[in-house]
Amino acid sequence: MSTGGNKTYRPDGLRRSVQGRVHIWDSGNIIADIGTETVYYIRVLTLIYAKKGGTKTYYRFNGHGDVIIFALVTIMTFLKWIPIL
Repeated sequence: MSTGGNKTYRPDGLRRSVQGRVHIWDSGNIIADIGTETVYYIRVLTLIYAKKGGTKTYYRFNGHGDVIIFALVTIMTFLKWIPIL
């Protein structure tokens, strides 16, 4: 495992951790970050949402696969859509 600043890399070149958060990989996708809080990344074909505590962040993509907007949602309340500029 090599290091680069506060990042560490696995022997296959994928990043293992950054700033104390350890990445959990499934093939070429990060499915969780483990640190002081755990964040789960839920995917089907692309990233659908990230779950951190009681808040989910949903992502929408354009035709190129770029994130264009995301929404913050608590367990019972839709908070807001936030455009990516």
